[in-house]
Amino acid sequence: MNPKNMFKTSLLVLAFGAVTMASSQAAYISGEIEFFGVGQLNTGPATATSIDFRVVSTTLAFGDYAPIPFGAPATFTDFAFGAPGTVGPNAQTPLWTLTQGLTTYWFDLASITINQYVGTQRLLEGDGTAYITGFDPTPGHWSLSTSGSRASVTFSSATIADTPVPDGGTSVALLGGALLGLAGLQRKFLRN
Repeated sequence: MNPKNMFKTSLLVLAFGAVTMASSQAAYISGEIEFFGVGQLNTGPATATSIDFRVVSTTLAFGDYAPIPFGAPATFTDFAFGAPGTVGPNAQTPLWTLTQGLTTYWFDLASITINQYVGTQRLLEGDGTAYITGFDPTPGHWSLSTSGSRASVTFSSATIADTPVPDGGTSVALLGGALLGLAGLQRKFLRN
């Protein structure tokens, strides 16, 4: 293959790659889902360090969670979260899961960011990753607050999927720079 045709082929391949990168968009989750349920703390809310979830169902669903009907049953994983003030890594995979038809929704907790006892409520918050069949894994935030002064409590919980901020075109700009460099090399190579 002569050098002129080789450069044209290389430029076409790189241009196709640039267009493909620019047009491919990740399908991140955007939305919020809320739950209500009954659980059993290992002690009263002021000193509890773990919870066993008994019955959990959805109350609200927005955005990409909207197909989930009110009252859909969900499964939460029982877990230990430590005494009030205990924060940091606390992997629960999955923390919760729910299936509607062919679509599965779930959330993996990575860390606890808030663990407080306020009044008669135990408040927990954390970060992790939200998943929906057919979507890309998406950073998310989870919260739970209990109601009741005994070990047997009701609770509300919410998960919000936070669509990541796009890279602002940096990848496409770098690829464009590479194409300009190749075009310059082509001119130099073809002159010789």
